[in-house]
Amino acid sequence: SPLLEDRNYIAAAMEILERGFDVVVFGHTHKFGIQDMGENKKYANAGSWAEETVHYLKIDNGEISLLEWR
Repeated sequence: SPLLEDRNYIAAAMEILERGFDVVVFGHTHKFGIQDMGENKKYANAGSWAEETVHYLKIDNGEISLLEWR
């Protein structure tokens, strides 16, 4: 996963998740996706609004999804 390539963001996400949160959301990294971090925890990143294809995150009924802006 491209999200796993940036160890600084992964380390920051893990630190936050270890505090008891279920989801960590970042953006502006130009790497979009949703990564399962184990133990029913997720790291989500919307990427960047400056790219040709723009993505956003939607959280509905406790489920997070990555969608493409059209």
